[in-house]
Amino acid sequence: MGTPQALLAADTDRTQDYVFESARLPEIRGASRQLDDLDRRAANLVRQRGGQVILSGGGRLLAIVPLDEAEALALEVEKEYVSETRVATTTVDWRPLPPGALEQGYPPDPGRPFGTLMNWIEGWLRRKKESRETVPFWESLPHTERCRSCQVRPVSPATLQKYPDWPLCDVCYAKRTYEGRFAWFHRFQGFLKRNPDLERRYYAGESPFPDSPADAGKRFARHTPQDLTEIGEACGSREGYVGFIYLDGDDMGEVFARLPTWQACAGLSQAVQKAAEEAVLRALAIHLHPAWVFPSPARASVDEMPSEEERDELGRMRIHPFEIITVGGDDVMLIVPADRAIPIAAEIARGFQAGVAKRFAAEGLSHPLTMSGGVVLAADHNPVRVLRDLAKELAVEAKRARREAGAGEGYLDFLVLRSADILDRRVARLRGTYPYTLPVPGRKPLSLLGRPYPASTLQAIWEELHHLRRARFPASQMHLLAEALLRGRREATLFYLYQKARDKGGGFAHLDRILEVARNPDDEPGPLPWSIPPKRMGYSYRTALWDVAELYTFVS
Repeated sequence: MGTPQALLAADTDRTQDYVFESARLPEIRGASRQLDDLDRRAANLVRQRGGQVILSGGGRLLAIVPLDEAEALALEVEKEYVSETRVATTTVDWRPLPPGALEQGYPPDPGRPFGTLMNWIEGWLRRKKESRETVPFWESLPHTERCRSCQVRPVSPATLQKYPDWPLCDVCYAKRTYEGRFAWFHRFQGFLKRNPDLERRYYAGESPFPDSPADAGKRFARHTPQDLTEIGEACGSREGYVGFIYLDGDDMGEVFARLPTWQACAGLSQAVQKAAEEAVLRALAIHLHPAWVFPSPARASVDEMPSEEERDELGRMRIHPFEIITVGGDDVMLIVPADRAIPIAAEIARGFQAGVAKRFAAEGLSHPLTMSGGVVLAADHNPVRVLRDLAKELAVEAKRARREAGAGEGYLDFLVLRSADILDRRVARLRGTYPYTLPVPGRKPLSLLGRPYPASTLQAIWEELHHLRRARFPASQMHLLAEALLRGRREATLFYLYQKARDKGGGFAHLDRILEVARNPDDEPGPLPWSIPPKRMGYSYRTALWDVAELYTFVS
């Protein structure tokens, strides 16, 4: 008989709260990298104890371990997280595997896929997570000064020597100073070195490696962003706006549940992680360039202002205009300038699907593995946590639309956040009200939104909008067309046709083509700018013109 084995599963507990409890990018960056590194350390502990890692990343761990090591290993993994972060925790559970269970699944039945065992152990794990008795606790007395970053824990006197003007608690100090906090920027630079064509494209022909030390400061210094202000300043079309991107693999649980063996699960898990990382780095290299920005005032409080040698004659410095928060498993979260967010998100969705296609086919699975998500375009003064929450809501809407369409590619939804007064309502509920849905007496309402879109469709809309911009189509006229929609279908149609008849620059030919590209394939063509949805829908007409007008603002 072989060595008795156990199936071990782990999942982090509300660690997004740990990452986003501070609004400052350095703390978010350090916390995210802490958790990514802890995932790797947990997987290494399993291997050191003679186990086999099946899934690892994004706060999750699934492994086959020797039965006599399972309990000690579970305790050690849980201890690692608390020891490193002092706040973030993970829940670990394990169950003995009966002989032959790896081949028979759960309940035991010859030929049952290994994924049924995954569902079984995850059920036990959820039960343990819900029955957790204690959590880390920090006492904050009324007379203590609160941490400037998280506003939750008391300031630690030990941090005052390094940051006298920005007092921090021990936890936020550990995040800000975490040794591996710049790992994603280092990986990105390594990716560029391995792909010279993309390196030249990203640096726009400028060598990232100066020939003389004198050039190294002003022209070639590559800082990381201190806050959203610096990323927003890199937005060429509308300065001060950023794009928060959240993407997630579609139906991943169902996919893994169909895989026959643990080896197939492990292979696909590795392929998913690699494809997601490659897709993100490639998309950034294709659509971004280093940006000249003025240093954020926040740098002064933590003594991270660039030197005179690192600034140009206007006092600006060079930064990488992005922040990768996480690429864990099939989850992707990053922040970029708003005018690059849509093409970057579409490129990531496309690259991910292409990256896992070969491995997916090798496992005998015909339906493509896709990635859907949401993009929030917002002013840089909005809290990062708010942008994350909205992006996750948009991802839910995108996934729902993909399932209803039965599409073979990922979907993307987007939101232009113009005012904080919408934050008291959920996105789906908001879109059922004015101005996104117009009531019509005695008939079904009108819908002014076409989103979510397939990723390829949204990319095509974005490219056509660039043609429209080159045709010098006035942004003011675009907004007038969108505002006319609020007066009803007939008035909006007449106004659209009137403006089209007066057009001398050929812009409406591009706009007609954009509306045709954006039209849902289930809709019948209607009088422009409208289409006629199927009768099962809850509205009589819909148009993508409102979507187009909102996106046009960000096309540079």
